[in-house]
Amino acid sequence: MEKRNLFFGVIGILLIVGLTGCAVVPAEEAAQPTEALVDIMYATDRNVTDDSNVLKFYGEERGELNYGTAQVAIRIDKSVSPFADYSIWNLRYKGSTRKQAELIDINPLNKNDFLNSLSNRIEKATDKSALVYIHGYSRNFEHSARITATLAYELRYQGIPVLFSWPSNGSPSAYLGDRTTIEWSAPNFYAFLQELATQTKVETIHVVAHSMGNQAFLKAFMKLLEDQDLTTNWKFGEIVLVAPDVDRGIFERDIAPVIVQADSRITLYVSSIDVPLMASKSVNLYPRLGDAREAPLIVEGIETIDASEAASLISGHTYYRETPEVLADLYYLINERRAASDRPTLEAVDSSNGRFWKIKEVYVKP
Repeated sequence: MEKRNLFFGVIGILLIVGLTGCAVVPAEEAAQPTEALVDIMYATDRNVTDDSNVLKFYGEERGELNYGTAQVAIRIDKSVSPFADYSIWNLRYKGSTRKQAELIDINPLNKNDFLNSLSNRIEKATDKSALVYIHGYSRNFEHSARITATLAYELRYQGIPVLFSWPSNGSPSAYLGDRTTIEWSAPNFYAFLQELATQTKVETIHVVAHSMGNQAFLKAFMKLLEDQDLTTNWKFGEIVLVAPDVDRGIFERDIAPVIVQADSRITLYVSSIDVPLMASKSVNLYPRLGDAREAPLIVEGIETIDASEAASLISGHTYYRETPEVLADLYYLINERRAASDRPTLEAVDSSNGRFWKIKEVYVKP
């Protein structure tokens, strides 16, 4: 009798569970997530290879301006930012990422579908802004997509991460070729930024330009400032120039006086241990804007941040995405729109040329 009662008792419990919609939590769901899935949008003027491998879908040759979306898996255990929070992203529990991040999907779109898709995402987003990233030399599409997604993840950015990928050769030995190609891409980048500003529902456009990518961005930005319709309804917010591989003298004389007139905050990150910029000087013969060995460039209307003490020889050119102190500073800059004087990550330095800021060696999240 006891066994019979036990049998019917178990049956009753199962029926109750089924009727109430409850279910036993699968072991996979109960496990800790291993990867966060970050969806980015992109535009690129690289050639289309039509390779079925998403890592090789876009090549290193010049092409038409193409658009689309991409998904990147970010390894949660590799995060370095004090502000990263995997709970705000879609998650994977059985990832295959061997690196810090892996490009896992590409979805090409025509221009109209891209602009409509971006607007739809903006309507649903907590932050109605877009963060546009343009990479430097020696970068292929796959690597640049990973950087864009990783930056959004590490900053806990809740707007729309957007990549502009120009046809860098992806090889350190192709520096001179990349230097020519970035000039070729500058008009395309201008056209893309104009489309974002005028044909989408984005309320604010932030830009992070790295290394040689600054050459295309600065040309595009100066041209945007000539458009009265754009300046009347100016959407560009934080402008972040990271380790710019740009002629310092030309920037100070010809570019800075123009861009400081924009209704945007311009932040310049420099370092005195940036080996690629040291090498660039040896090729170009003149100091680069992001090289702070002589002294950080100080221009009225631009906030200069010296990241030398937070960087290392390994992260000397990529400190903006590899050091927690700089990522924390970018968090306050982009997400909270704080001026340098109001960011706990920085301390002021008064020099004979004026005031600049430096990243604190140790930063503890409040």
